[in-house]
Amino acid sequence: MTMEQLERDVAELKVQVAALLARQSPNPAEPKDDWLSAVLGRFKGDAEFGAVVEAGRAFRGTGGFADDAPREEPS
Repeated sequence: MTMEQLERDVAELKVQVAALLARQSPNPAEPKDDWLSAVLGRFKGDAEFGAVVEAGRAFRGTGGFADDAPREEPS
């Protein structure tokens, strides 16, 4: 392999590495994904999720688990 071929190969590798890094690293100039919009409403009308929400509400009304240590109120 000649020195010219090695230099061309290294130059091509640099281009490929730069392309890979550009795909991996987010560009600060680009807006970030709007993940919240993608998640909102995902479980709308789902009866099982509704049951989970209701169980959470009921649990919050109980004051916690029976074996939880009492919490001190902040001063």
